[in-house]
Amino acid sequence: MNKVRSLSGATNKIRSWLLTNTVNRVYNEIDQSSRFCLGGDYLEDLFKGFDPEKRDRIVNAALKEFSVNTFKKASTNNIVKEAGVSKGLLYHYFHSKKELYDHLETFSLTTMIDTILEHLDWAEKDIFERIKQIAIIKAGVLNKYPYMAAFTKNLFAEKSMEEIKAIIEEHSPDINHEIYTKGIDFSLFKEDVPPDKAIKMIQWTIEKYGEERVAAMNLSDQALDFDQLMKEVDEYLKVLKLAFYK
Repeated sequence: MNKVRSLSGATNKIRSWLLTNTVNRVYNEIDQSSRFCLGGDYLEDLFKGFDPEKRDRIVNAALKEFSVNTFKKASTNNIVKEAGVSKGLLYHYFHSKKELYDHLETFSLTTMIDTILEHLDWAEKDIFERIKQIAIIKAGVLNKYPYMAAFTKNLFAEKSMEEIKAIIEEHSPDINHEIYTKGIDFSLFKEDVPPDKAIKMIQWTIEKYGEERVAAMNLSDQALDFDQLMKEVDEYLKVLKLAFYK
């Protein structure tokens, strides 16, 4: 019996090591990506041949400006100053403030989805491990584009949920169902636990935690502490796993 337990413990350690290395690899791939749209080609053609580092400076400066100001008060002068580019260069790619905003809107709503679809391990059957991967992927995107979360939050306040869902559905139909149910082993849940409700509770917990971490990162103006993030996500998931799994 002790040998069986020992083997089980060793297996879990190996599994944990493999997962940690996988998410570290994914996080680094996202962080070091020179692609403007991490999971697809949106805006890639628009900025073809443009310096990726300067490109990201423009995007981050615009996301920041539209996050801290309303659309009406947002200033393209602040954007070009923050990005360190000329106003003429900005207007070469975007003919108006509204056009820039519209591109950022689509970019913010689709980039996270595209990156998750590209980097997620679809062979993973444990919903907790999959949600952990999703949290790490999101952290990688938000580390690269720190004001995307605040911009998206403002966007959600301006648009109805029907409008948001329509944009997402047009881009990736039935995406939530695919990410959170495809290949998942629901037999791991306790018999008296409805998997759909449990998954929503897990999502809400991790997403709220993520919002708080991103907000703290923006206030401190420091890079995301990946190791601390992993540790805290693990702690939340362990508690939820005890509540929902057999």
